[in-house]
Amino acid sequence: MKKKSISLLCVMLILCAGVNFTRAQTTKKKSVFDKIFNPTPTATPSTTNDTTSTTASDDKKTDKIVSGKLSVKDDEFTGKRTVALDDLALAEDLTVSLKTEVDLKTVTGSQTRAGQPRPDDMFRRSIADTVVTFVVSHSENRHLFMNENNRVDFMVDGERVAGNFAKSSIYSSVSAGKEEVLTVLNLDRLGKVVRGKDVKMKLGEKVYVIDSSVKDRLKEFLKALGR
Repeated sequence: MKKKSISLLCVMLILCAGVNFTRAQTTKKKSVFDKIFNPTPTATPSTTNDTTSTTASDDKKTDKIVSGKLSVKDDEFTGKRTVALDDLALAEDLTVSLKTEVDLKTVTGSQTRAGQPRPDDMFRRSIADTVVTFVVSHSENRHLFMNENNRVDFMVDGERVAGNFAKSSIYSSVSAGKEEVLTVLNLDRLGKVVRGKDVKMKLGEKVYVIDSSVKDRLKEFLKALGR
């Protein structure tokens, strides 16, 4: 009777061990299965980071709109300095480029023996000007600035600052919806414009507000000319 009880106990122990082994194998296989077909989900990128990236991209676009490319070239053989500011956006439908050449002496400020600016250099500075090219975007399939009465003028803190006549370039084509308009502006008057707080510009029949970012770029242009 005791032998039968011991044998029965042994059988029960073997069966329990087999069940546990089977469960362990099943759990192990399930774990491998889960790793392959049900991987742990990756962390979802933060919405805040996405928003920041979009904002940074918008900032770069804004910078690209208002920042013109400034270049300065000195020629030691002619004693001239050429300064250019290209593709400065004033508005969505208007960009401007400026280019001028001056004597280096007027930039460095040559003086007489008495330490005073030379009269001829002062005169050159007073009459120095810059060629200005506006690029106007419009939907008209014709030139809008062929009329000789078109002008560019400014209002600076409520005071009128005269500009000059502005006329469409003879090489300008409006087939692409853009028209080149040329004028010449005195540098002293341009200096008054960029130093103003409330600045408006009228080109043809349209009025534009000149914001601080545009004025800052124009100040850099004038600074390269020693102004």
